[in-house]
Amino acid sequence: MLLGTGVAGPSNRVGRVAKLVSDGLRRPVERGWSFFTCSDSPRGRRGAILAVVGVMLTTLLAMVGLVLDGGSMYLIRQRTQAAADAAALAAAIDLPDKTHEMESDANKLARKNLPGIPFSLQLNYPYKPATTSDPTRVEVILRSTYQPLLLQLVGVRSVQINTRAVALKIGGTQSTFNPFSQGIAGSTGVTLRGNAGIDSYRSSLGSYANQVGANGYAGTNGNITSNGPVSLQGNSRVGGDIVTQGTVTLRGNQSVLRDVMAGGNVSMSGNSAVGGDVWTNGTFSKSGNARVNGTVSQNAGLQFSPVTLPSIDPGTASTRNDNSQLTPQSCLDYSVNPPALNVIGKNQLTMPAGTYYLSSVNTAGNAKINITGAVTLYVTNSLDIHGNGFLNTSGNPNNLKILYMGTADINWSGNSRFYGGIYAPNATIDLNGNNASYGGFVAKTVNMNGNGAIHLDEDLTLTISKPTPLVLRLTE
Repeated sequence: MLLGTGVAGPSNRVGRVAKLVSDGLRRPVERGWSFFTCSDSPRGRRGAILAVVGVMLTTLLAMVGLVLDGGSMYLIRQRTQAAADAAALAAAIDLPDKTHEMESDANKLARKNLPGIPFSLQLNYPYKPATTSDPTRVEVILRSTYQPLLLQLVGVRSVQINTRAVALKIGGTQSTFNPFSQGIAGSTGVTLRGNAGIDSYRSSLGSYANQVGANGYAGTNGNITSNGPVSLQGNSRVGGDIVTQGTVTLRGNQSVLRDVMAGGNVSMSGNSAVGGDVWTNGTFSKSGNARVNGTVSQNAGLQFSPVTLPSIDPGTASTRNDNSQLTPQSCLDYSVNPPALNVIGKNQLTMPAGTYYLSSVNTAGNAKINITGAVTLYVTNSLDIHGNGFLNTSGNPNNLKILYMGTADINWSGNSRFYGGIYAPNATIDLNGNNASYGGFVAKTVNMNGNGAIHLDEDLTLTISKPTPLVLRLTE
C-alpha cells in the first residue's frame, strides 16, 4: 500500500501542476487582458489598431501644423509690425497741421505693407504715455488676422496678431526769418578793400545823415556775418561785430568797432585795431602796431549759428505781376521772357508799388528809378548797376527789395546811390567805386572795393521761408 501510494503520488502531483499551468494561461484572457495580447477576434484587433493610429495622426497633424502655421504666423507678425511702423511714421508726417489726414495716410501705408491680409488700425493722437498728452507723437495699434492651414484641422480657425508703434516728429515745418537781421552776410565769405566802410542806422528815425555821431558812425550794428573767411584790407571800417565760422584777417589800417568772433584763426597786422574783444576757436596772432582794446581768448570753444540762405520762392510772380505798370514801357525788352529792364543815360523809370518779375536789370549813366511804394523785384538772370544813378528816390530801403535768383555775379560800380535790400543766395555781389548803399546785402559772397559804404538799415525786413530740419523716428 505504501508502495502504491508512493507510485501514485508523483503522478498526481504532475497532473495538478499541469492543471495549474493551464488555468494560469487562460486567466489573463478571462480577465480582459486581450487588448495587450492576441485577441481571439480579428475584428477586435483591427478596431484597436485604428484607434491608436487615429490618435497618433491627430497628434502628428497638430505638431506639423504648429511648426508650419507657427512659422507663418511669425512672418505675418513681422510684416504687421513693419506695417505698424510705416503707418505711425506716415501719420507723424502730418503733424501738426494735417491731423485730419493722419488716419487715412496711416491706413494707406498699412494696406501697402499687408496686401491681402485683413487688419484693423487704431490711431491714438495726441499720444498719452502717462497722464499728459504729447502733441509730437502718434500711436498706431495694428491688428491683423491669420487663418491657419493645418491647425484648422484641430479646431484653430483664426489667430489675431497685435502690434503697435509710436512715432515722433520734430521740425519739418516752414519757419520765417529776416536775412537782413544777420547784417552784411556772405555765406562763403566777405572781403572789404580800400576805404570801404560798414555801419548802421534806423530809417524809422529819419535820414542817415541826421544819425551820424561824433565817432563817424550812425549806429554800431553794422555787423558782418559769414560761414567762411572774412578779410579786411586797406582803410576799411566795420561799425559792429565780425562773426564767422571761418578765419579773420585784418591787414592795414582797418578798424572793427566792437568784437571779433571766429571759428578759425585771427590774424592782425599793420595798424589794424579791434575796439572790443577777440574770441577764436583757433589761434591769434598780430604784428606791427595792431592792437586789441579788449581781451583775447584762444581755443574759446565758440558755438556758431550758420548763415543760412534759403532759396527764393517767387510763387506766382512769373505769371501774375505788375510788369505792365512800369513806365515808360520802352525800358522793357519783351523779346526775352521774362522781360529785361534797361534804364540807360538820363532815363527815368517809375516803379509803382507791386511785384515785378524780370530776367535782368541794367542801369547806367545817370539813370533814376522812382519808387512810389513798397516794391518786390524778382530778377532771374543778371543784375548790373553802373554809373551815377539813383535807385529808389523814396529814400526808404523797405520800399525796394530785390530778390536775385541767378548765379552770375552782381556787378556794381560808379557813384550810384541805392536805398533797398538785395538778397542773392547763390551769387557774389561785387561793389566797386564810390557807391553809397542804404539798406542791406545778403549773398553767397560779398566783396567791397574802393570808397563805397554800406549803411545797414536796422529796420529793413524781408520775410523768407525756410524749412526746419525734419526728424522722424520710432520711439516705441
